[in-house]
Amino acid sequence: MTDIILNYNLTLLLLFVLSNTAFILGQSNSLSSNLTLTNEAEPGQKIVILGRIVDKKNNEKLSNVVIEVHQTDITGNYSAGGKNEKSPRLNGELISDKNGEFVINSIKPNSYPGTTFPKHIHFTIRKEGYQTKFTEMLFEDDKNLKSQDFRRDKKRGDFNLIRKIDKVENGIEYYSLFVGLEK
Repeated sequence: MTDIILNYNLTLLLLFVLSNTAFILGQSNSLSSNLTLTNEAEPGQKIVILGRIVDKKNNEKLSNVVIEVHQTDITGNYSAGGKNEKSPRLNGELISDKNGEFVINSIKPNSYPGTTFPKHIHFTIRKEGYQTKFTEMLFEDDKNLKSQDFRRDKKRGDFNLIRKIDKVENGIEYYSLFVGLEK
């Protein structure tokens, strides 16, 4: 009888450990609302993106939204040595806080080598019950942007992708980014 109770208790303990491990590994609760993509030694103009995610229909702030980010470095490459492999070097994942806000510390990316493609940062934004959004942020001072880019972006209203510098503090450029998700 003691063996049966012991086996039962061990089974319960094992199930508890396994289910909690799966819960921890499967959740984005371990993500922060603040992500740093680069270290101090990374060359390039340092930037901070202050973001907010809302429901596009009612402007309600959305918490626990998973945001995947990737970008090129100062040379316009996704990976070291100019090899644009499938796994970008400057990438990460974060989650919006209770106010739908997030912060990204990085550098201003460069255009792809040998192109006039605008500088940009890629975002994939996911929240259960909403459409996954694939978008990017562009920089207003980028000489590769054309007048039609600005006209098209103006139609997006508050959710425009071409962002201007909000302020410069201690040599760091600050940008705001507002993203609206749809169900």
